[in-house]
Amino acid sequence: MASGDEELYQLILERFKRGMLESKHYERLRTFLKDDNYSPRPDDSEIWNTMGNTFFKERDLIHALQCYENAIEIDHNNEDARYNRELTLNVLNR
Repeated sequence: MASGDEELYQLILERFKRGMLESKHYERLRTFLKDDNYSPRPDDSEIWNTMGNTFFKERDLIHALQCYENAIEIDHNNEDARYNRELTLNVLNR
């Protein structure tokens, strides 16, 4: 994973605890985030994509992009994450 993942993980954990993440993957996220000391490496592309969507909605585009890239790293065929990454890059004018 890229540098800064520990910060990213802490931001995700905060949002999870406040109930801010999409409910579609809530059970999968709950399993992943059950331990505060867990390493930020879920091997679930959909979880990363969902977390990216949360950051995107908050206009936190850098963290959203990081999540989408993690999703694509795990599953190169995740079309949703690829689309979301491109959308985020466009908004960032990259």
